[in-house]
Amino acid sequence: ESRSALREAGAEAIDVLIRVKESEDLTIAHYLGQVQRELLNDWACQQWKTLHAQQERLSTLEEGALILSQWGAPEKPVHAVREVLKQMGDEVHRLVWGADADPVPVEARSVQESTRVINGLNEVVFGSFGLRGDVDNYYDPRNSFLAEVLQRKVGIPISL
Repeated sequence: ESRSALREAGAEAIDVLIRVKESEDLTIAHYLGQVQRELLNDWACQQWKTLHAQQERLSTLEEGALILSQWGAPEKPVHAVREVLKQMGDEVHRLVWGADADPVPVEARSVQESTRVINGLNEVVFGSFGLRGDVDNYYDPRNSFLAEVLQRKVGIPISL
């Protein structure tokens, strides 16, 4: 019955469990961790279904990456990840198009403009923000969770 109530509370319950799980009582912390994982699995499945049902959101890689990131690292705040991604996007925009210019739509770009965008992305992601591939521990699960990758500045190619 209490698990049902927690499921109905959704993401808010997960946030509370993360804070309460730091209890000094190891038995309570253990069981809260189990409930938290169960709720996270339910939450992630529901988010995937919601994302899939909303066709206009399916085209954004960011949404899917954030769902996976929250599932794998629920203690990392989504708003912080979104802010870093916005900073990266703003920097690429300034670098490629200038501060006040509108970008050329993807379908109207020349090869040279597309090359400028790719070079700008590379400079920001690997230069300014210092992200790099994890050559020492490629299979570390944290390499797949966007929040972890942005914090550690290390990931696998698909997350970079």
